[in-house]
Formats: sequence, structure tokens, C-alpha cells
Amino acid sequence: MGKKILLVTGSPRAKGNTDLLAQAFQEGAEQAGHQVTVFDAGKKNILPCKACDTCYQKGVPCSFADDFNQCEAAMKEADVVVLASPLYWYTFSAQMKLFIDKLKAFGAGGSIASNKESMLIACGAVADASRFDAMVDTYHQMCKGSLRWQDKGVLICTQCGAKGTVSQEFLDKARQMGASL
Repeated sequence: MGKKILLVTGSPRAKGNTDLLAQAFQEGAEQAGHQVTVFDAGKKNILPCKACDTCYQKGVPCSFADDFNQCEAAMKEADVVVLASPLYWYTFSAQMKLFIDKLKAFGAGGSIASNKESMLIACGAVADASRFDAMVDTYHQMCKGSLRWQDKGVLICTQCGAKGTVSQEFLDKARQMGASL
């Protein structure tokens, strides 16, 4: 039986390069027999974490009922969490960062979001892959830190700024990444 994958996308641009890469990943994963649930954080209404420490006091992950709470079941069931984000100022998009910050609701080191396999897919207009270093470092710190995720791979896609300009090479790599789990 395949793995259950939560694919979190963090681009505010509909059908842009991040979405194309996520779709290619999903195709590869599903062809390999995995089940993929997509949570489109880039288009959800997710409020910033207010550090109120009232997570689950109202029976949902975040006491401030926003769209983040919709990912709870998929996060619980997931064997693998994949983050797909465009590069904004050398790190995750604001939409993805809101999602990441709200992972606190699942409890730092808690059982819902921790001890999963994970992957990162990132794309941006820049040609120099080192511009992604801060994002990749943040991702690795998340893996090593409270979440205790086991990193299964990072795909950095350069020179894809304008909508639809992600290369076939990167789409193929995303598809292979999904199939590799």
C-alpha cells in the first residue's frame, strides 16, 4: 500500500510555476500508488499565529477559526509532508510562512505533525540556486527541530519567474520525486 502524502502549496498565483511543480509531483506520486491530499495554503485564509497558546481549547487546532484548521485530518493521516513554495525574498512565501507558523497548533514535537517524512519543492526567477539557501536552511531546521521530519529530498527550480516558465526538466524532476517515495 502506498503512502499518504500531504502536499502543501504556498503560492498566491493560481496555476503558476509552484502549482505546476506540485501537480507534476502529485502525478508521479499517484502513479507510484500513493494517495495525495493537496492543501493550497497560498489561497487559504490563514491568520498569523498569535502565540496565545490556546491551540485545541475550542476543539480545533487554532482557536482563531481560519482555514488552517482544514488541514488537521490530512496532517494526522500523512506519512509524508511536502512543502511547495515560490521563493520570496530568499525564503518561503508569506502564505507558506503563515502555514508553517501555525504548525505550532499541532504542538511542537507533538504527535500530529512530527515524525513524518518530508520534501521541499521551491521555485523562483533567480538563476543562482544559492539564493534558496535561507529557505532550505529553514526547512532543514524544521526537520531537525521540533517536527523531527525525515528529509527525503529538496528540489530547487531556478529561472522560472513568469507564470508557466518552469522547465520540462524541473517538471520531470518533480514527477520523479513523487514517484521516489
